[in-house]
Amino acid sequence: MQDHYYDTLPDGTRFSFWHPQEEYGKTYYVKQQHPQASDDNPGTEERPFKTINRAAQALMPGERVVIGEGVYKEFVRPIRGGTGPDAMISYEAAPGERVVLSGLENWHTQFVPSEGWKKTGQFGQNLIVDTFDEHARVWQGSLDFKSFEDANPFAMLNVPPHPFGDCTFLFHKLPKAMDYREFMMRRGLLFCDGRLLRQVEIYAELWQSPGTYWVEDGGLTIHFRLFDDDAPENHTLSYTAKSQLFAPSEPYFGYVRVKGLTFEYVGNGFPGSQKGALSTYCGHHWVIENNTVRWANSIGIDTGHESPMRQSDKPSGFHIIRNNLITDCGLCGLCGVPASSTGYESVLIENNRFERNCWHNTEILWESGAIKVHVTRNSLIRHNMIVDNMYGPTIWTDYNNRNTRICGNVVIDAKHTLLGSIFVEASHYVNKVDNNVIINVGADYTMMHSGKIEPGGHPDAEGGGHAIYEHDTDYLIVENNFVSGAQGSAIFMNNDGNPDRIVNGRGSLGRKFKILGNIIDNCHGAILLPNEDNLSDYNIFGKILNRGGSCRLQHRNQRFNLRAWREFLGWDVNGKEATVTSRVDKDELRLDLRIECGQKIVEQSIDLSKPFTIKELVEQFE
Repeated sequence: MQDHYYDTLPDGTRFSFWHPQEEYGKTYYVKQQHPQASDDNPGTEERPFKTINRAAQALMPGERVVIGEGVYKEFVRPIRGGTGPDAMISYEAAPGERVVLSGLENWHTQFVPSEGWKKTGQFGQNLIVDTFDEHARVWQGSLDFKSFEDANPFAMLNVPPHPFGDCTFLFHKLPKAMDYREFMMRRGLLFCDGRLLRQVEIYAELWQSPGTYWVEDGGLTIHFRLFDDDAPENHTLSYTAKSQLFAPSEPYFGYVRVKGLTFEYVGNGFPGSQKGALSTYCGHHWVIENNTVRWANSIGIDTGHESPMRQSDKPSGFHIIRNNLITDCGLCGLCGVPASSTGYESVLIENNRFERNCWHNTEILWESGAIKVHVTRNSLIRHNMIVDNMYGPTIWTDYNNRNTRICGNVVIDAKHTLLGSIFVEASHYVNKVDNNVIINVGADYTMMHSGKIEPGGHPDAEGGGHAIYEHDTDYLIVENNFVSGAQGSAIFMNNDGNPDRIVNGRGSLGRKFKILGNIIDNCHGAILLPNEDNLSDYNIFGKILNRGGSCRLQHRNQRFNLRAWREFLGWDVNGKEATVTSRVDKDELRLDLRIECGQKIVEQSIDLSKPFTIKELVEQFE
């Protein structure tokens, strides 16, 4: 692989890297476990602060705080940012020490058998509960309102009253096979011995399923049933008492570094407003590295302007987000949306690992994703590992993206998506998706009803499950990707132009796509293109499960095998049909490939934990 191969953007220019300072003029210390720790101290190593918030009050540009081991039950609110790459403000874990910002509180109360609510009956038009488990043991207890610092997540619905992402306009569109329950659930999470209980909407459901909880209207009384129907005094119960853990006190701060910290257990809400456990709060030029973010009800990290409804001409983006572990976030691992007048500019998202995110079945909100960013400009999303994503895309660049490259990423086991795993939306400038490995993408047939997609789904996505997907886009380059096991198509360039979606003064045309040198195997379909004004060549076709034609032209609803694809469209003249054998090891992060085409056999073992290229493998068959 050539040096700096993954440094270039689609237009051939090099990404605009910048580097934060490594030396700081002054260092403060926070040591929660130090016997003399006090917020009245000067914050020296010998006389450290006790809380991170005290350090946040003191820090000036060009200074840092080094935080000692401990679990900090704080919502950290920086009061200022830095002024440049050589005058950052840095929040860092002490080397080798585990620093945890936690929103979790152990639940200490008197638990009593649940009472006062019906176990059976009709609840709404479609939910009738006429039986219950006579052996179920359902309990109730009260939360201490003093444990909630900023808000009580159990008193707030997942969906806020906000124009961006407000679900009220979606309810009438939801298909018959799906309801809006998860949107109307409370934001608070309840755990038993570290295991998440499932929230239910109706009290009677507690008597149907173990491992569940239900919240009374005021948000302070919870009824629950443990997994084994045991008594709560034999277990540790805990709940999320905060909605965020780190966010500036005011918007638009720049040049802040957050390094080596763990953020866990928050009960934040769905977009509308993007508010992660860790938030830049409309900031720019942040460095977020080597952190762990886990168990957010909604968003792990937000890095944009909160909502496109925000009126601002402040810069957005320029972040470095690298080497983080982001797991078990209910709606989105990492997100960013600029204000209406700006783009999400020159963002580097690299070497992060995402696991088990998007566990809320709410893709219809169109804000789910391990990575979900909007209006990217001159940005680079590379070398990320995404495994076991639940509902929604894994990497989604939404709306009016320009000169952004998605490359060298690994996606394994994307469980369900109505759309596609890597998704570029509504963009009329050149963007590029290349050298990614995508293995196993599941469709989501909750949007299907009697074989047809109900209103509220995307009618052209055909149930989703695609590996690389777009709609309302032109000029996208899809090159040198390896795709295996998509329940939909490997590459699905959707629609022949949606005249109602106006971006930059025009609708999409579905033109000028370049589909080059991809390896496709064991997918339901290979390639769908909207019309003839596109290009497909040098692709390697393994086993395609749909016998009705591996390749398709959308606007004529025509289906092609490779021979017809070449003869009638002139595409993939240099393409190949091959026998492809692959094996992926999620634990060892290794992909073993064997490609047999005629007399030529190529075998290669790819270390997915390091930068790799599919391009060099494809070139052996040219």
